[in-house]
Amino acid sequence: MAATLEETAVSYEQLSDLEREFDEVETEIIRQQYTLSKPLYAKRAELVSRIPNFWPLVLEQAPMDIDEYIQPSDSALLLSSLTSLSVSRFELEADEKKGDPRSVAIRFEFADNDHFEDKVLEKKFWWRQSKDGFAGLVSEPVEIRWKKGKDLTDGLLGLVKAVWDEQQAAPKKEANKGGKKDKVELTEKQKALKEKIDKTGMGGVSFFAWFGYIGEN
Repeated sequence: MAATLEETAVSYEQLSDLEREFDEVETEIIRQQYTLSKPLYAKRAELVSRIPNFWPLVLEQAPMDIDEYIQPSDSALLLSSLTSLSVSRFELEADEKKGDPRSVAIRFEFADNDHFEDKVLEKKFWWRQSKDGFAGLVSEPVEIRWKKGKDLTDGLLGLVKAVWDEQQAAPKKEANKGGKKDKVELTEKQKALKEKIDKTGMGGVSFFAWFGYIGEN
């Protein structure tokens, strides 16, 4: 005898609840793994620091799915100036019990170089879940203090950061009833960014443009 629609609905609801329980278990596994392995990573970092040019050598042997995003100009800078690369679960560092272990920070440390003033560039990714069902990592643009005429992104990263700052300063608009969105006119900075992306395309974009990644907003 075929199940009724009501019985089927209950079954799907139970499966959905079970999926959430799986997510909770997997998240807890990441939490425990990070806690247990943290001393080992610290020990490895100390050993790696004694090996000259360790991270440049690692990048030279990066797999194709990473290497394809690194342009020759990026490679020259990374190979000559990158001194350290590390990953941390920064929300756990702040609150071991409540912090989400899926949030990560990727930290690059550099020696003096011809391209930018920064000694450290750190990109943070927050794990977030929204009411509309989206679950994943979101971020904020990281400013790089380029030296004059040395911007490897040719202004792209700066435009992304300018648009982000503009959006954060603007008052939040409430959604219309029925979920309809008003037509939004692009600001001058948004137009400039769109024109830059259209002109540049995604092929040949500097690796350092990655520091402008935001994710689903």
